[in-house]
Amino acid sequence: MWRGHRRRQEDTEASSAERLVVEECSAFLAGRYADLVDGAGRPLPAWVWLNALAHGSHHELAALAAQPPHWQADSGHDATWQRAVSFLAHEIRCVARQEGIEVGQLQARVLVPLELAMMKESVRSVAPSTFVGAVMEVLHREADDRSRP
Repeated sequence: MWRGHRRRQEDTEASSAERLVVEECSAFLAGRYADLVDGAGRPLPAWVWLNALAHGSHHELAALAAQPPHWQADSGHDATWQRAVSFLAHEIRCVARQEGIEVGQLQARVLVPLELAMMKESVRSVAPSTFVGAVMEVLHREADDRSRP
């Protein structure tokens, strides 16, 4: 009898852990990882700010550009980060339009690799202005590379 109870508890713990992995993967791929981490009150590494920009749809980027995201007021994420994400969403849309490419192409070519590089380097703490500068540099480097014959 004890073994049956223990096995059910282990199964419940495993399924709970599996649900958490699925939830985190889904949030990551949908560009909503910051929301998930912010809602859990965990500290946000720098790459998380790029997630919405690297994975959000064209319409989601338009919404971010029009109005900064609203993370929980008590999470410690000041309005500067919210404005940085909003500004970058606008810039991403502008670069894509200027280059005559889809936002998704720009995301796949530039933003996802940058996000993965930041994750790999474990970039934790960076000022919003430094973050914006890094993203702008790779965006415009891509535009410059495409304009060369």
